[in-house]
Amino acid sequence: MFMNCPFCQCEMKEGFLKSSDIGNLCFVYEDGAPIVLQKSGVFRNLFFKKPGLVCPKCKKILLDYENA
Repeated sequence: MFMNCPFCQCEMKEGFLKSSDIGNLCFVYEDGAPIVLQKSGVFRNLFFKKPGLVCPKCKKILLDYENA
């Protein structure tokens, strides 16, 4: 999937919103360091992975919740 960021028009990168092994909420994508969105144990043992897009330039993440 290819998309330009609706905020800055740069190319967005595909990735996943997921829970980490220690329960943090993270967004991971190829060629980039994981983005920790929430540091807590709340998401421990949930093991979910939701596709999305990230703009590394303006720090925006887009998710589709239609098939949640």
